Amino acid sequence: MGKAYYNNAASEARMRMGALKRIQHYFNDKGLTTAYKAFVRSRLEYGNLVYWSAADTHLKKLDRVQMSFSKTLEKPSWIPTLEERRKAAAVGLTCKLLDNKGRGQLQSLKPTFLNDENNVRRSKRLNSLAKHKYSK
Repeated sequence: MGKAYYNNAASEARMRMGALKRIQHYFNDKGLTTAYKAFVRSRLEYGNLVYWSAADTHLKKLDRVQMSFSKTLEKPSWIPTLEERRKAAAVGLTCKLLDNKGRGQLQSLKPTFLNDENNVRRSKRLNSLAKHKYSK
């Protein structure tokens, strides 16, 4: 993804953030946080696994939008950073792949050595027990 994608994502998120700031007096902090997560952060995180290869300068544009939201709250509260959420999404994807819960094209990303039943690290005794148990 190029520079234009990140500029567009940041610009759209800033527009949504501006709309949220115009109506913030109708919400308490909890309602404002919920609206932010639904309308702004969802745009910032769309396709966030692709952001692994993004330059830091592009990611900082997105992070600035979240920082501006934190300043609108009356009582500062902890909101996970976009970086933390990207890492959590990567861990979640990895767990799905390793647990064979990946669907469709996602399953094709699984390393081939994980598909090999004989590659499991076990003793010879446990391997023979497993083969005996499943051969019935």
